[in-house]
Amino acid sequence: MITNVDTVTAYAADTEHLPRGQDELAKREQLPARQFVDGAYVGTQLIIESRKKHGIEVIGPVKQNSHHLQESEGYDLAAFKIDWERQFSTCPQGKRSTGWWVNTSKTGRITISTKFSRTDCRSCTANRLCTKNGDKNSRKLTMLPREEHELLAAARAKQQTPEWKKTYNMRAGIEGTISQAVRSTGQRRSR
Repeated sequence: MITNVDTVTAYAADTEHLPRGQDELAKREQLPARQFVDGAYVGTQLIIESRKKHGIEVIGPVKQNSHHLQESEGYDLAAFKIDWERQFSTCPQGKRSTGWWVNTSKTGRITISTKFSRTDCRSCTANRLCTKNGDKNSRKLTMLPREEHELLAAARAKQQTPEWKKTYNMRAGIEGTISQAVRSTGQRRSR
């Protein structure tokens, strides 16, 4: 059953549709408890906003950790312990970061950066597992604000479970319905 249609220009970001669609469903009192979306719609801000504003659990695959990994082995962001209150991070070798700052992008997106001492990284026996050119460069981390960071870490862990995969498989029915509509009636084209 299609409950909402949002027609926009082709270059509009997918993430713009979800809040508008939820607002429309709220006006008609048709909000779902869970909303299955593909990876293009899943972001920590959307998950949090959907939960707080409408009480909707957004279910979809979050992006995996994209921090540098040397080949398929090495330390990603999950290997570091973050002390949010005292604003530092501890690497897997026990060294503390030496800087912590908040960044705001032109779009208003907030991220937190922290870096480690070049001296500590240069002398570390595991620096090749941690950063490119570990002899010259210290490790830097960029994180989302705490609530988003913790939500993302939990979502990454949860989506590896058989229970999550079984639940998300329901999305295949949604994709099949859309595919059938597109292929049999040409719904991607105006008549």
